[in-house]
Amino acid sequence: MALSDAMPQLRHAQQEWNRRSIAEKARIFQRFRHLLVSSQQEIIDTITIPQRQSLETLTAEILPLAEACQFLERMAGRVLSPKKLSGRGQPLWMPGAKVWELRQPHGIVLIVGPSNYPLFLPGVQVLQGLMAGNGIILKPGRLAQPVSDLLKRLLVEAGLPKDLMHVTGESHAEVAEVLAQRPDFVVMTGSVAGGQAVLKLASEQLIPGTFELSGRDAMYLLPDASFQLAAQCLAFGLMINGGATCMAPRKVFCPHGRLNELVNLFQQEVNLRGGSCAVDRVHAEPAIQILEQTVAGGGQVLTGSWSLEKNWQPVLLGNLAADAAVLHSDLFVPVATVFEYQSIEELLAEDRKSDHALSASIFGGAEKAMHLARQLSTGCVVINDLIAPTADPRVAFGGNRWSGYGRTRGIAGLMEMTTLQVIVSPQGRWKPHLGVKVSENLLSGLARWCHGAGATAREGLWQLLKNLWS
Repeated sequence: MALSDAMPQLRHAQQEWNRRSIAEKARIFQRFRHLLVSSQQEIIDTITIPQRQSLETLTAEILPLAEACQFLERMAGRVLSPKKLSGRGQPLWMPGAKVWELRQPHGIVLIVGPSNYPLFLPGVQVLQGLMAGNGIILKPGRLAQPVSDLLKRLLVEAGLPKDLMHVTGESHAEVAEVLAQRPDFVVMTGSVAGGQAVLKLASEQLIPGTFELSGRDAMYLLPDASFQLAAQCLAFGLMINGGATCMAPRKVFCPHGRLNELVNLFQQEVNLRGGSCAVDRVHAEPAIQILEQTVAGGGQVLTGSWSLEKNWQPVLLGNLAADAAVLHSDLFVPVATVFEYQSIEELLAEDRKSDHALSASIFGGAEKAMHLARQLSTGCVVINDLIAPTADPRVAFGGNRWSGYGRTRGIAGLMEMTTLQVIVSPQGRWKPHLGVKVSENLLSGLARWCHGAGATAREGLWQLLKNLWS
């Protein structure tokens, strides 16, 4: 069915869905979670990413989505329930006024999914949007149509109304067609260029959204870091999903004089992981051109190799000029650049000048690592690990600058799927703003008493009392 024909049913289904209780939605989510884990092999077979391994689908897609689902089952009632504000901070001239904050669904949410993690990343957003009371339009990323259809099928089997979720085709043109139908919110995971294109279309109709875009993430090794642990994490971060991970470490900062130690340990860890990994040809072709330009410009291959026809050995590049092509490109392959530094101030300067601010990892003692983390501009920082801990369902995720804005996942991600409605109910009969005899002198006294200091406050109180008694 065409989206223009499906939209009226989707809006009607959303209105009906929003009337259901959180408890009823949680029961449907629980049934979905059971179906999800019992359909593991079907999901693994359905995801056709060229570089993907079965274990990665299980650990990076199915398990964290199940955890995120359970998190919503447990937490959504508390997060989404109306909140009555306390009387603390209430103005004197508004005695007894009651204020409630309500989280209302946006209505229809367009989710533009990625190609690299086609189940987990959009899946969490779908679940959060549904739990908040929205209807969903899911635009799958490249090669993600089959698993997106499977996601909807499992949700419907669990009890979700079938008209509440619409899955489009994979084409980029689908986004423009959906936005022409005026959804109420957009959530996108993708590249900077893709985000700019979607934002341009959405802005024409003032459709708000949350955007998680490209990362060029830094990995910082402090002098007291475990280089063995850092090398393990670096190998994991570059090789998982064939390097097609937005949070993969792309810039590695190593204390001066210890670069060879890191490279040797990294080579050992790569060999323990099989020595190479498959890379999606779509990402490999443009990356190889950039790598060859970088080497021609003086860049040094410290370890690793690339090929269009064979698996890649993860690459570390050094001796890079400031204008090296690799430093100004979004790579989705197992490549990282390595730099030596002498002071923490250098690291902070690198962070400040970076256009991207998605996530970062720091390796070193807890106190020094935390001190550095608090000064970074990235949306998420992981200490003595990378990537995997962010799959914790409590963790809100998103970036700053060119890496987007807003947050997905966690409580913050659930809140993003809602709009805040405030209800104010004044109590009592005294409404000084309506009084025809309210004088400027009385209001001036009130302001001086409530917000002045010392003699000004005392004079204001006396001024207020005189005007009330007159």
